Amino acid sequence: MVLEFVARLLILEDAKKLKKLAVAFLHPEMPVEVSCTAMARCYFDRHSAHPQECYEESKYRDIILEDSKQLKQLAADYRNPELKVVSIGSARARCYFDRPSAIPQESVEDSQRKSEILEDVKRLRQFARDYLHPEDGVTTMDHACTARCYFDRYLATAQESAEMVKERERMLADMTALKTLAVTLFHPKKAVETYSTACARCYYDRYSSPEQETFEEVEERHVALEDTAALKILATQSLRPDIGVLTSDPSACARCYFDRPSAPQQESMKGAEQYHEMLVDVLNLKMLAVNSKIVPKSKALCKRVTFKMNDNDQRTRVSASVVILYGLDDNFADTSFF
Repeated sequence: MVLEFVARLLILEDAKKLKKLAVAFLHPEMPVEVSCTAMARCYFDRHSAHPQECYEESKYRDIILEDSKQLKQLAADYRNPELKVVSIGSARARCYFDRPSAIPQESVEDSQRKSEILEDVKRLRQFARDYLHPEDGVTTMDHACTARCYFDRYLATAQESAEMVKERERMLADMTALKTLAVTLFHPKKAVETYSTACARCYYDRYSSPEQETFEEVEERHVALEDTAALKILATQSLRPDIGVLTSDPSACARCYFDRPSAPQQESMKGAEQYHEMLVDVLNLKMLAVNSKIVPKSKALCKRVTFKMNDNDQRTRVSASVVILYGLDDNFADTSFF
């Protein structure tokens, strides 16, 4: 409570100072109250002050602002031509269309020519609509107009002759045959349909067949595959020592796993005695836990065992099944830990 009260007093003091500083910034006209030993400095010469512009820069800036003001006024006049022109008494006006920068005016002939072009474009648009929409009815205002045959008109498409029709049919037949050949090449699994006088050739002896490998190459490939299979089996046996050894040789003999030259160092008699004492302690603790009902499941003590490894009092958890299967070295640390 005392610390919270002191913290609140400090916060209120900071808030009071911030309020005073805000009032000083918002009301610069108020006099500054300081102690007699306080010293003042010039606001414009302070270290963090903005760089002051010289007289020439100030004059140049005034000229730029005046030009910007005139450009703004000119832009407003162009955007709003309906506004009245306000000028001094000595100002004179000029014709907008006769000014040097005016757009060249077209003559009467050019204006008539443009009207004719627009009329033609309008008619072409109507013709295009009639061609694209033949289902629309024909509307006309001339009672004397007559109709003509669509196929006999002057702009009709030229009709093909009988020879052209036969040539087109032959081309279509060739395209059909090429399509059938392409389907046959892409789908060799389909049965071949042919006439009775057709003869076949060997697929492997044809001119475009890929190069066949020799008998020696086939044997070399089989040998390489057999070596790979043997290496795979050896790798599986090395990675999975728990799998039983299968052999078909009745004369094959085994060796002791623990007496092989590459076997790890075996524990001494002293280590075996310590291991036996450890198991006895574990069993005692298990019986004590079962009797006192401290541990609901007594298998917890058998699954995880904690014991002293060395003089540094370093403790490691080891599965009891691992201890029984593989044993421990002098430091009780040659097996995988859980």
